[in-house]
Amino acid sequence: MQKRILYLLVLPLLSSLFSCDNQHPDPYFYFGFRSYVVDQNGNDLLNPNNKNSIETSRVRAFYKKEGKMIEYEVSGICFFREPDISEDKYSVSVALSLYTDNEGKSVTIIRWNDYESDTIEVKISKKEYSIIATDYTLNSSAPNWVNKELKIAQIIKNR
Repeated sequence: MQKRILYLLVLPLLSSLFSCDNQHPDPYFYFGFRSYVVDQNGNDLLNPNNKNSIETSRVRAFYKKEGKMIEYEVSGICFFREPDISEDKYSVSVALSLYTDNEGKSVTIIRWNDYESDTIEVKISKKEYSIIATDYTLNSSAPNWVNKELKIAQIIKNR
């Protein structure tokens, strides 16, 4: 788990140091978002041993590009379908897209199953030598941050 966080932090630096040009065919792996998912009683819904847990094999993540929703690849750093276990909690990580709409917002959707999903929006500011993510929202509201610096939020599901 710490290795994945390290990748999320180091990979953008390495890619900018060794890239030949500014063209990135699919630059969606720069910013991460990790979430714990619990019910209204605080039960971990990503833990398969808990009642009403989310079937993680059905979880999908999408990013918005030119008005279309595109599914993330399952391999690599882009999206981790199998939950991580840290501090006795399960979590799901997703990298946020650098593709932005006309307001400079990146949109990523985590679809937990056929009827539940969460939308993460983040403002992306692109400068000459840096890319900054600010103004995170989860379903149009401020995320319930567990750790704001590491971008770890808690999502509460009504079950």
